[in-house]
Amino acid sequence: MTREDSGAEALGGSARRRRLTAELRVSIVIPTLREAAALPATLDHLASLAGDLEVIVADGGSDDGTPQVAAAHPRTDAVVEVRGGG
Repeated sequence: MTREDSGAEALGGSARRRRLTAELRVSIVIPTLREAAALPATLDHLASLAGDLEVIVADGGSDDGTPQVAAAHPRTDAVVEVRGGG
């Protein structure tokens, strides 16, 4: 146990949790199928969140432009097109 960890435990671990949270990257995968109209609101909301977020839109073969909407949004890190069962 390091001196820093000992101090964090003395504080109930809250300092350590904050440090770990600052280092973590959260990946959010959004499965979509024909969600071109609803997707921008979801991505806008994710853009308002703090933290290191990776947003991946996994589209199941939409014919309404969902992948293009996702790719055009600045919050989207990746768009994966996979033919689904829908």
